[in-house]
Amino acid sequence: MRLTNQMREDFVNDVMSKVRRRQKWSREACREEINKRLAAALPADIKAFVAKHPDLVCRETKTVDWMLWRTSEGHRQWTYVSMVLNQKLSDVDVEDLKKHYALWVKEDDRREEMATRLREVANSVTTNTDLAKVLPDLVKFVPKDAPKFNKLLPMASSQLFRDLKTLGLEVEE
Repeated sequence: MRLTNQMREDFVNDVMSKVRRRQKWSREACREEINKRLAAALPADIKAFVAKHPDLVCRETKTVDWMLWRTSEGHRQWTYVSMVLNQKLSDVDVEDLKKHYALWVKEDDRREEMATRLREVANSVTTNTDLAKVLPDLVKFVPKDAPKFNKLLPMASSQLFRDLKTLGLEVEE
């Protein structure tokens, strides 16, 4: 069966979904941890006020500059955290998170490189049997052949046959 681009992409995504991540500190996990640490660093009276009146607390958004990343279009993006007004990011220790995030970025880059290499192999073949021959260890991820259907001719209705006879169809008996 011929491979379509969608089938190739599904193959790559299926394989990469089974590759276990070693680093748990993704961008979102680091942001959440920073927000938790900022909340824990508040003085007790402000914590009590925030708990009692969360809508009355003035907050500001700060950029976490070491969590710079690029979108698929190549635009620079930063991760933002929310903190109480006049609170500083230096109020919390984030050095361990920087290290873990750097490891996560390195692992993410390696995963992207592996996905690119898989795409190159998948794009080099035209059928799923060729893909199975090229990557014998990943046979269980290769798209299966679509079942072949026997072509069944539609049953002609007897009314159609009668109409044809009235038009002059001659049938040998």
